[in-house]
Amino acid sequence: MAADSGVYTCQVTNPGGRLYREVEVVVEVPPCLTLLPRTAEVTQGERFVVKCEAVGVPVPSINWLLNAVEVIGAQVVDEGEVIP
Repeated sequence: MAADSGVYTCQVTNPGGRLYREVEVVVEVPPCLTLLPRTAEVTQGERFVVKCEAVGVPVPSINWLLNAVEVIGAQVVDEGEVIP
């Protein structure tokens, strides 16, 4: 769980003293779509916006593909909107 991320401390003690070491743990969370694109009908040459949002740890990147080919030259805004 992402809530388990944080700094963990291993501490050992005995009559001779105390020693500790810290380790930072980051729990990775698979990407999850929070906003799914909807079907849109547009006129040829018309500008349109398609939105897609996702969360995860680390933050997922969003790429756009058209018929399994990456969309080149599209303007991606706010990490999830594409304006072809």
